[in-house]
Amino acid sequence: MELSEYETKRQRRIEANQQQLQALNVPKIPERTRPTIRKKKEVESLYPVRRSLRQRQQRENDTEPIVTETEALIALDSL
Repeated sequence: MELSEYETKRQRRIEANQQQLQALNVPKIPERTRPTIRKKKEVESLYPVRRSLRQRQQRENDTEPIVTETEALIALDSL
């Protein structure tokens, strides 16, 4: 099977380029390399977990009982 004029010119150009690369001592580059498998990093939160002021104070004191809104309203009504 004969090559077309374009394919012939292309083949000559490829050969000329290869000779020029050899003259420049350019190492041969592999056609394809295996894709590297990357390990997934464990995602760490950029920001601390958000807590309400009441929860933060509760953790600091750790002696006060947690009062729900309903319990607080009942306590206010009883005063």
